[in-house]
This record gives sequence, structure tokens and C-alpha cells, in this order.
Amino acid sequence: MTGPISAPQGAEARRGASGNASVRFAKDARLAWILGGSLLIAVGLLPMALQAASVLVPGLDLFGDALWAAALTVFAFGVRGAGSVVARRPLGVTALLVAGFLPLAGTLAWRFVPVGSVTPGTAIPITQIQLVLMLAALLTATVQIGRAPVVPPRLRWLPLIAVIVVAVAFAGAQIIAMQVPTLGQQVLSLFVAVTTLVPALALFAVGIAAIVAGAQQPPRADAATVQVYPPAS
Repeated sequence: MTGPISAPQGAEARRGASGNASVRFAKDARLAWILGGSLLIAVGLLPMALQAASVLVPGLDLFGDALWAAALTVFAFGVRGAGSVVARRPLGVTALLVAGFLPLAGTLAWRFVPVGSVTPGTAIPITQIQLVLMLAALLTATVQIGRAPVVPPRLRWLPLIAVIVVAVAFAGAQIIAMQVPTLGQQVLSLFVAVTTLVPALALFAVGIAAIVAGAQQPPRADAATVQVYPPAS
């Protein structure tokens, strides 16, 4: 029979187990960031590619919303608990989930509304409320990303910058459209550029940054110990 494990052997075993856990954490975090970044790029690329090809695909908006929800869910929770860009803090996780599933919920809701049952005077305020909620959720989520000690410092505030750029571009297009309503086709072209090109470029920037960061500098296992979701008692 073997005797009890000595103290040095026990310490070595614990160090080995800790090292294995760190390696697994890094691999899962790398997978989470690469997967999330790839999904963001797909969200931005898909409508642009189909628009360039002049192809109308039924249900494309629903599919794009599902990709967006999947991307933000991966960034919120990571893979097997590793890779959460908000360190799984409750506020950050909640904001990412709200921002992720709000467009999908809105698209599904409008699918069940009978055609002609909602007047423009009702539909426009509902859409504006959804946009305000979306912006608030994204701002909250990206601020939490910047404050969490997970993403490399040089990239922590990139998502917030991307959200601000898209919001300013969209607001600018709205202001121009209201001030110069006689532009006609030019206004339509402006809206198309703002609603497709600018968000797509922002998604590309954040998605590529996530992939590169995941490949080069995944978060350490101790970054996940800041706080978990739900919070420990």
C-alpha cells in the first residue's frame, strides 16, 4: 500500500492541476473570442454581400438577428465559463443579452402583427423606443467591457468607440433627412450607406479585433475570478 502524499508532492499536484485549468481556460477563451468575432463579421458581411449581388432572401433579417444574438451571448458568457468580455459581471452580461436579443425579439414580434393593423403613427414610435433601448444597452455593455480586466487594454474601449461612431452617423443622417427633405434619391442613398456600410465597418473592426486578441492574448484564468454571474453569496 502506498503511504499518504507528502506536502511537496501535494503542492506539486495542485500546481499541475492549476496549470491544466489555466491552459483549458485559455483555450476556451480563445475559442469564445474567435467565435464571437467571426459571428460579428458574418452579421456585417451577409447583408452587404447579398445587396451587392442584388439577391433578395426571405428571412434574412431574422437570420442576421440570430447571428447577432449568438455573438453577444458568446461574448457575455464565453465558452464553458471562459472568455466573457465583461468578466461575467451581472450588469455587463444583462446589457449584452438585452442588446443581443432585442432586435431578434422585435423582428419576431413584427412577424405576428397583421399587415395594416399598425399605422405609421404607431409603428414609428415603437421603432424609436427600440432604438433607444438598443443604444442604452450597447453603451452600458461596452462601458462594462472597458472597465472589466479581461480584454487587452489597447482594445477595451474599441467596442464603445464603434457604438458611438454608428450612433453619430445614424443621427447625422436623420438630421440631414429632416432638414433637407427635397434631396429625394440622395437621402435614400445616404440612409442605405449609414444603415449598411457604417455598422458593417464597425462590426468588422470589433470582430477582427476580437479574433486577433483571442489568437494572440487570451485572458488569464485569474481574470475570471473578478466576479461570476450570478454573483457568489
